[in-house]
Amino acid sequence: MTAMSLGSTVAGRMPGALRVRRRGLAIVAAALLAAVAAPPLASASASAASAPRCATSQLRLVLVRQSGAVGRRFWEMALRNAGSTTCALRGYPGVGLLNSRGRLLGVQVKRETGLPVRLVTVARGRSAYFTFAYEDSGPCLPRFFSAYGISVYPPGSKTRLLRRSARFDICSVAVGGSPAVTPVRATLEP
Repeated sequence: MTAMSLGSTVAGRMPGALRVRRRGLAIVAAALLAAVAAPPLASASASAASAPRCATSQLRLVLVRQSGAVGRRFWEMALRNAGSTTCALRGYPGVGLLNSRGRLLGVQVKRETGLPVRLVTVARGRSAYFTFAYEDSGPCLPRFFSAYGISVYPPGSKTRLLRRSARFDICSVAVGGSPAVTPVRATLEP
């Protein structure tokens, strides 16, 4: 191949290569333009991450449902956002048991481990959920104690919410294990 024919062959390929390069740049530009015009789902996560922590004053503690089987009792609880803005919760609520006078009992409520801890965004009027569980006194009679409600500190809060109730009996910690709480989650069903 002569220098002239090599030059004309390279020159003959250049316009096609430029077309491919320009077409590739146009595709990339169109993709970027589409990304700016319609934000991806990740931006929803970014807004969730930027929501402030829920203040206790904007939350209401609600008992959604009670259930149980073979002596184990479960209270499905909600932290409902009664405030005017969206906020976020992450982690375990602090839970304590109340005596008949509304004071804390000296019983530790442990954290259920092995469950995912996620950031939960709570829009106005919506709820984050958690489960409070305990061993009912039936299987451990006569070694039990009585409680009359629970005290709940939302994750990251130093102020509590109270849920008074009729008396409920719990197995002694030495017999039935500690009452337990799960981390907050976005749905009622775990």
